[in-house]
Amino acid sequence: MSAESVNCFLVFFTLVLAVVGVFQVWLLWLAFHADHRPHVQVRHIKLLSDLSNLDFLKTRPFEFEIAIANKGAGHATICESNLAFVLHRSKNPLFENLQTITDSILSGKLKSGAEVSRKFSLDYQKAGLSMLVSFSEPQPLSLYLLGTLQYRDRIRRPYKTGFCRRFVMAARTAGSQDGRDIFVRVDDPDYEYAD
Repeated sequence: MSAESVNCFLVFFTLVLAVVGVFQVWLLWLAFHADHRPHVQVRHIKLLSDLSNLDFLKTRPFEFEIAIANKGAGHATICESNLAFVLHRSKNPLFENLQTITDSILSGKLKSGAEVSRKFSLDYQKAGLSMLVSFSEPQPLSLYLLGTLQYRDRIRRPYKTGFCRRFVMAARTAGSQDGRDIFVRVDDPDYEYAD
């Protein structure tokens, strides 16, 4: 074997080692981001309207706040998000007449550990919320807020979080308020999920 062929072999072998090294660094980078991925979730939906005086509510919008947090170790880029509501009686199929509130709850980047709140409102009359407080109904309506958050990590892998909350109005007697009005999580994996 000549010295020139040994040199060619060493150059070729060095190039192969360099390519393998770059490939290993790329795999390590992917593995790091797989372990340090974002995890976007809806922390809570909080009622902002005062429902102690229901007549006052008829002239004001029904206001609420959604808190969204990234509990993962990586940054998230929100690609799509939406929020809808439905008034539902238990005897009807769930969520057959969804009405969109917004096509964009949140967009842009959400850093690791960050939490963002957004306020929304429903017009009491247009949304038909007067049916919520009809105490004479044998089967009262329930208000559901549901939506999705689609996001990507730094290496552009897609994730999706779905949420569904049911508004629970506190018991009222003769105009007084007992307890609190709250939104509770609906335990249904078709509507409450996270990748």
